[in-house]
Amino acid sequence: MKAESLLGTLGRQIAAGDVLAELPSENALAKRYDVSRTTVRAAMQGLVARGLIEIRPASGASVRDHEQWDWLDDDVLKWVCDSGNRHMIHQAGFDARLLIEPSIAALAAEHARPADLAEMDAAITAMEGAHSDSESFHLADMAFHQTMARASHNPILSRLGRALESVQRTLFEHSYRPNQNEIELTVALHRELLEAIRIRQPQQATELSRRLIETCDRRLQSNDGEPPQPADRPSTTA
Repeated sequence: MKAESLLGTLGRQIAAGDVLAELPSENALAKRYDVSRTTVRAAMQGLVARGLIEIRPASGASVRDHEQWDWLDDDVLKWVCDSGNRHMIHQAGFDARLLIEPSIAALAAEHARPADLAEMDAAITAMEGAHSDSESFHLADMAFHQTMARASHNPILSRLGRALESVQRTLFEHSYRPNQNEIELTVALHRELLEAIRIRQPQQATELSRRLIETCDRRLQSNDGEPPQPADRPSTTA
């Protein structure tokens, strides 16, 4: 077992709550997983880098509170989803997106350039051609939102948009359902948002961005087995 594999094994155990306090010693882990201490040490450093554990001299490794984890890291998001606790990501991701993305959309409506509009249009066209290919659909969806963040031409908001990419990817993957009506609604909302940006309507772009996020959230709740919320529910959690 290589360090990357051991890292994933330990990460999923921590995310699932199977390890609540201290991890076994390096020697114990090496023996349990039949690997070298060097491999264990590399895996532990990977957990440290992602905020899951801290290592103190003479005290060993202990699990940190989940609020201290790196929730923008792809591996952390995957481990949490694999653990069955993905609802933690869904709510936090919804709140974060609702706080940031409508502002990005509004600024894009004020500052988008022809090249930005062309890229967003190409992304939607790719979405339209990938109804039955979830991976291609997600990539095109991500491309739209990444371009919209750049189209704000605000370096701070653009960076925040990039920081949300891992969260967006996770939410998009878990909200996708091969339902033609829902896919067409998603594409139509993206088209409406692009048009609001094109005709310089920041308020309309803001509202359409919120609708996209709330639509994604309702699908996530439905996929998690929770009762869907009404479309006009107040967004006070943001």
